[in-house]
Amino acid sequence: MIKNAIITGLGISIVHVIWMFLVVQTGLIQRVDLTLLPVLIPALLMGSGMYIGVRYIRGANYEGRMNYAQSFYTSVTITFSMALFIFLLLSLLESISILIPDLIENMKHTTRLNMELEKLPENKIQDFIKLLDQPYLIAKNSIVQSLFYGIILSTIVALFVRNKDTFTSHLTEEEKK
Repeated sequence: MIKNAIITGLGISIVHVIWMFLVVQTGLIQRVDLTLLPVLIPALLMGSGMYIGVRYIRGANYEGRMNYAQSFYTSVTITFSMALFIFLLLSLLESISILIPDLIENMKHTTRLNMELEKLPENKIQDFIKLLDQPYLIAKNSIVQSLFYGIILSTIVALFVRNKDTFTSHLTEEEKK
């Protein structure tokens, strides 16, 4: 089960990084009218990948029968492996200067515009923008974001994937009565 969960986490993380690449290359991240799209699509990709992975693991490792605890544990295992692989992939991309410099420049530009709209002094804007130059900032933020999304999605996916009762699944038919 753990091997399949890790492979599923790797697949979801690769799809997540490809989505980030597409968002940057198409300029979707700079569209003001679609600000929620770069946030919602990764959640949908993670959730659907997790659902497919847990369904596969249910059939392959649990003989087609899985209770809530088993599906939640499987989803959380996928979440942690996904977060780790996202961190590793983004750290690798930052070390070879692919994708991440574009994201950081976009973050600086967007931050400057938003802070200017709030009429903050220039020195505060400059101080905050300097914080965006921290190494592995995107990777650290992505691991936190994917863990946050993953735990919430694990709860939801576990509710949909379970197909046997958690508390009475070990009882025989006579004991249930």
